[in-house]
Amino acid sequence: MESYLKELNRMLDNLQNSKSPSLSETIQIRKGFGKYENERRTYDKGTPDYERIRRSELMNTENAIRYITSDIEAVGQRIENWKAEPLTYGGAETQERWKSKLLKKAVT
Repeated sequence: MESYLKELNRMLDNLQNSKSPSLSETIQIRKGFGKYENERRTYDKGTPDYERIRRSELMNTENAIRYITSDIEAVGQRIENWKAEPLTYGGAETQERWKSKLLKKAVT
């Protein structure tokens, strides 16, 4: 998750500084009743569509950074508070029971 966060921050920097010479989007084009095809469109820097896509991607990237940061904190807390405990379900007794059931089915 931390490497993904680094990648998102790099993407955010690129979008904020408009480092990409062009941006692309995929749109659906209707090709008849109930038939659609995806079409990739690319827009050069300085066009209104480039700015529209850049603003949208900025917002999406900022949201993704917030979500992954929150996830990293939550998982980090769970790891810090984790302690080894016996299994409530699925311990040795349950494994033996399933093992005997599976062996009975394999024999018959």
